[in-house]
Amino acid sequence: MEQIEEFDFLNSKFFMATDRMFKYFVIFGLFALLIILSVYPVENPDIWAHLKVGEQILETGKLVQSSVFLSSVPEGEWLNADWLSRVTIYKVYDLFGANGIIIFKVIILVGILALLLKAGYYKGNYLILGLLGLLVIFVAQPRFSFLPHLFSLLFICVYFFILSGYQQARSNKLIWLLPIFQVLWVNMHLYFFLGLVLIFSFFIGNLIIRKSGSMLLLWVGIVSILSCFINPTFSKQALGPLNMFFQLEKAPLFMDLISELQPLFSKSAPITNYFFYCKLFIFVCGLSFLLNIRKLNLTHLIIYFLLLYMTIRWQRNIDLLAFIGLPIMAINLSQGYEQLKSSKVANKLKEYLIDARVLFNIILCLFILAAILDLVDDRIGVSTVKGSRRFALGISDTAYPKGAVDFIEKVDLAPNVFNNYELGGYFTWRMYPKKKAFVDSNVDFREQVFIDYVKTLRLELLPDKVSSKYGINYFLLMHTYPDCSLLIKHLYKDDLWKLIYLDGVSAIFIKDSSENNKV
Repeated sequence: MEQIEEFDFLNSKFFMATDRMFKYFVIFGLFALLIILSVYPVENPDIWAHLKVGEQILETGKLVQSSVFLSSVPEGEWLNADWLSRVTIYKVYDLFGANGIIIFKVIILVGILALLLKAGYYKGNYLILGLLGLLVIFVAQPRFSFLPHLFSLLFICVYFFILSGYQQARSNKLIWLLPIFQVLWVNMHLYFFLGLVLIFSFFIGNLIIRKSGSMLLLWVGIVSILSCFINPTFSKQALGPLNMFFQLEKAPLFMDLISELQPLFSKSAPITNYFFYCKLFIFVCGLSFLLNIRKLNLTHLIIYFLLLYMTIRWQRNIDLLAFIGLPIMAINLSQGYEQLKSSKVANKLKEYLIDARVLFNIILCLFILAAILDLVDDRIGVSTVKGSRRFALGISDTAYPKGAVDFIEKVDLAPNVFNNYELGGYFTWRMYPKKKAFVDSNVDFREQVFIDYVKTLRLELLPDKVSSKYGINYFLLMHTYPDCSLLIKHLYKDDLWKLIYLDGVSAIFIKDSSENNKV
């Protein structure tokens, strides 16, 4: 009697075709979701200050100092560590407008995701990459604003991709590009030190396991250190991150005021789904190391804990941890799953594992599709620590005091203005050099003016006192920021100041004086 061969479902054409279809849908779905979450109107308060600095550098050929734009601080020396990124941002805006900035940001984020999916790919683990990619995108999306910080995210991902390829002996041709990238990075953002951290983390990891190629990494690291001195201020900028760290430790007022510099799980942080995603990510990433304890990559462990420390200390670094954590988690979980499949228990549950894989594929595809449809239809928006974002191009109608600045320009209010920190960049972009802001994102937080600014918001320094000290003629405040509410209420009740403009975003209070009678 002829023996009937057992049907191998895993190697059947139907399963392989279905599996391939799910693979393409998951990967393209992740990119679609990333793009949708990245395309929203320009809303970042710092973007306009970056544009103005970039514009002035190109017009004057000099690295301008921040105090040039402010009425409250005399002209003085300032470390413009982000000068190259600001010039880049301005050129994009000059050529393509606000929509060009949004599209440029999307291109960078898509490139980052492509690199990390490639770095985390391991023996057909697209299902694991898909699940983790979803989590990473939702964790990192509040930081999808176009800032010099985004260049650091790009560089750290490029470094990780090149160094991972070198460690896995895929290629050593790209390793000498890192010192060149380091020259660019040191002139684009203060986080350039992370490039050195990655290089020496891979060097230490290779050295511990006695893997060949460690000496080449050491030489690349040394050359990269020397590359940090190729900048306009030489050692001053090269040592900038170290100086900034110690300065921040001595500036509690600044740390309290700027939410992105606060701890990730601070007591003042709102309880939202976003922080649940953050906790889930940290838990899954830590768990992945335990599941892959037999093949533990020491380099990945070092990098993870360094970025975890930076993120818990300052929540602005969550996107760095999330994106670098994607390939690390994917490799850990894939290798852990590979070990599980070879166990005796897995052999007995083989059929159930196949069914579970198909089921997870279907659920993941449906979840991605539902998220995309909801976001495009704008039914749920995107919940962030700052509020909600909608899928659209252009400039936000509520993020900047456009109407108030139009009014100031039309009436030609006499200087000087006291403005809240968040709108300073927009005021500078619109009004400089005719009028100067009081503070913006370029103000040195060590200066007395910043201390006086915070005290004024808290009414520890009354408006008439700050007016006498800095020659303030009117207050321009955005009532959409809770930090301004106390000062706005005081000005409204104070007979020395009169409300002359109010809209849905901001208010203007002017000094009640004979010079302002015509207003």
